[in-house]
Amino acid sequence: EVADDVPFEDLVRPLVRVVEEGFSSPESPVRFSVVGDAGTLPTDVATPFAVVLSELMQNAVEHGFPSGEATDAEVSIEFASTAQHVDAWVRDNGRGVAPDFDLGEQAGLGLTIVRSLVENDLGGSIRFDVGHPQGTTVHLRVPRRAGMGLAAEVGRANPDRS
Repeated sequence: EVADDVPFEDLVRPLVRVVEEGFSSPESPVRFSVVGDAGTLPTDVATPFAVVLSELMQNAVEHGFPSGEATDAEVSIEFASTAQHVDAWVRDNGRGVAPDFDLGEQAGLGLTIVRSLVENDLGGSIRFDVGHPQGTTVHLRVPRRAGMGLAAEVGRANPDRS
């Protein structure tokens, strides 16, 4: 059975507002932005992907700008997509992770769940990059459809080709 498809932006924008309202305050404001669009995704991909992005935005605020250190604090999500996959970058301009940060060894419960959702449930990848000169970028790459091979995606993307 094929899952229903949803415009992912319809999930992301309200999610960003919820995180912004919950984690930003007049004393320590954090600006959130969304750049690009992931397009339409099946609900079985969109739902866990939205949970992952929510957790990463919350982590960016909690760890990037601890104890209200935020001055010009920004968190952005940037999307790029192809017929096969969606790339998302969650960036912040906070204090960054340690250069020797290891997702496999130093992740708390939230990031352990994020990693499991990305790698096991979605069949994607997750990478942390230390910002230059500051901040953190988390790069996610998630297949558009669970269990679909490249040939099926190419056929779907180019129905007029013979």
